[in-house]
Amino acid sequence: RRSPSQRQSCPGSAIGGMGASWSQGDSVEQRWFGAVERGDVLVLRGLAVQSISPDARDCRGLTALMVAAAKGHEACIVLLVKVGADLEATDGRGWTAVTHAAVNGKDSSLRLLADCAANLNTKDFLGTTPVIRAAIGGHERCLRLLVEYGADLQVKDNLGLAAVSHARRKGRVTCVHILERSGVGMLPKALLVSASRRRVLEKEFEASRSAWFRHLGGK
Repeated sequence: RRSPSQRQSCPGSAIGGMGASWSQGDSVEQRWFGAVERGDVLVLRGLAVQSISPDARDCRGLTALMVAAAKGHEACIVLLVKVGADLEATDGRGWTAVTHAAVNGKDSSLRLLADCAANLNTKDFLGTTPVIRAAIGGHERCLRLLVEYGADLQVKDNLGLAAVSHARRKGRVTCVHILERSGVGMLPKALLVSASRRRVLEKEFEASRSAWFRHLGGK
């Protein structure tokens, strides 16, 4: 259950929405979340030295780090990590700051969090991971970054679907290519073609070798 300060600190609509205006009468928590929504790192730094927890939540259940990651406010992310924000905190859907970055296609946020050793394989309430979310959204840069940092590309959600399956379903062609080049999700047809080609090459090699031996025997 959230504290009163956590329940009241909600800066307007959901992430990506209209936002909100702020007045001098607002609480520290309201100014805190207003600053992170705007990406105002100077105000955020000033508030960080006050008695607010870096993991305080707004009425959506989001921490400042989640908001900064979703918005792509890099300077805010750096500051929040420095003051001890929890990298693994989750919202009501089980999304971490990493998940919010992947969902919103913020590769710069994702790289910062990955460099801070944030978990790249957390599962939400649907069993989806940041890799799956990036594939669903067609966020190619995020997907490449997750591949680069060694995220699990094979993990499946609660429906038994991996990232490459979601990418195919959504028509995210480039994401499918990224995942397949990383060695996952080859279609059975592709495997059959590969095996067939190998057999052809083996037969050609055997025929060439037999012809060579016959040539030697004829001398």
